Amino acid sequence: MTHPLVTNLQEHTDDELQSKLHSLTNKYYMTYNPSVQYQIQMIIDDLQNELARRVATRQIEQSEELKELDGLININ
Repeated sequence: MTHPLVTNLQEHTDDELQSKLHSLTNKYYMTYNPSVQYQIQMIIDDLQNELARRVATRQIEQSEELKELDGLININ
């Protein structure tokens, strides 16, 4: 589930997302209010999902590049 107040995460760099993730994780453990923890957890999940999506996209791109290189190498 995505948090309703999270804006477009694709506009941010990986480093910005990692920084926000670290900051929110610290804030999550600072509060003992379950409602606030739930809201923070939703945002953390969104950030982690975006980072995972980016990693998966990079892996797909790299595998496609390798397939292109495999076509160029002919060993007879």
